[in-house]
Amino acid sequence: MNKGEKHIMNELAEIDRGSALPYYCQLEQILRRLISSGELHPGAQLPSEFELVARYGISRTTARQAITQLCHEGLAERIKGKGTFVTASSPRERKRQIGFLQYTASSSPAYYALMMKGVEEIATDAESHLVCATGGPFTPRTPLPAMIGEAVVDGVVLTGVIRPALLKALARTGIPHVVIGSIEADGTTPLVTWDGEMAIRRAVELLTSLGHRRIALLNGSPGIQIHGKYRDGYKAICADGQTAQLLPLYAEAQGSSKADGFDEMARILASEPERPTAVICGNDYLAWGAMEAAREFNLAVPHDISIMGIGDIELSALLSPALTTVRIPLLELGREAARFLFDIMDGGHPTQSVRNIPFDITVRDSTSTCSDRSPQGNTKLQQSTR
Repeated sequence: MNKGEKHIMNELAEIDRGSALPYYCQLEQILRRLISSGELHPGAQLPSEFELVARYGISRTTARQAITQLCHEGLAERIKGKGTFVTASSPRERKRQIGFLQYTASSSPAYYALMMKGVEEIATDAESHLVCATGGPFTPRTPLPAMIGEAVVDGVVLTGVIRPALLKALARTGIPHVVIGSIEADGTTPLVTWDGEMAIRRAVELLTSLGHRRIALLNGSPGIQIHGKYRDGYKAICADGQTAQLLPLYAEAQGSSKADGFDEMARILASEPERPTAVICGNDYLAWGAMEAAREFNLAVPHDISIMGIGDIELSALLSPALTTVRIPLLELGREAARFLFDIMDGGHPTQSVRNIPFDITVRDSTSTCSDRSPQGNTKLQQSTR
């Protein structure tokens, strides 16, 4: 910035630190007003990121976001090695950039693909671009993805393993964000989810109505918070005494894939003194693996053992037998998260931070009335004598 333009630093309004509007949005508006008023005329150099950091005590990322937004709208342009300058032409129409960030090395891709499709539908209707990325487990030393760290997106929808450290890092950037799934309750992070504890209760109710009492929960990776909700729901049912003789058999797979479901189901069938007559799995991939493990132990599904999943992805109806499952509206979760995000980006003030999406149960052929012919003792021994 040359000497004739240094006075602009004195014209910068203060940021309202008590406002719900992110700092970068406030800073962008301050600079926009100076451009509109002519204080920053065409060709004038904008304050640098370092000058804005020193002036406001904000992070460099926040300063970069504000300047990047002005560049995206055609109000300013960066010239490598020189700085950022007010453009001489009128601003061009700019489409907003929406991010979809899957924060897990998931082995259940269909779940996230449907959520992403829902976000994309709403983004397209709003004439916005969708930017997608994946990330591994986040730690305080992990850099944020480029879409966030370099202020590429105006807002982001996140799903997968969302840890408190990630939410704190996001809050510091000021980028509006919404989480799909489940997180540690903080009362402030916008969340779109389903009632995991109630989903398990409804699944148990279905199976008990078919006469099952030895009902196991084969849960998914504990790193995904919604599986914690399933665990809590199952253990609450076992503890409340309302379901007579319910076998409290809880198992956790190493991950959430078909192979994980096979391995854990095989362990249950080989080691439990009383094998379950029905198993609820933490997702449909786990249920697929559990069905194959049951066949390895010469158990017919559902004649000898009923198995159900959670999710109702397209694959569920194609399995043999077709899978009974708790239908989580994954597409609608994505749509609602995008709507929530646009509400925030457009200056709305949501009255609640959590939006629950209703679910139901799709009954197919993998569950049936309990025949109660299951052998007592070690199933592996039963298998070896057939």
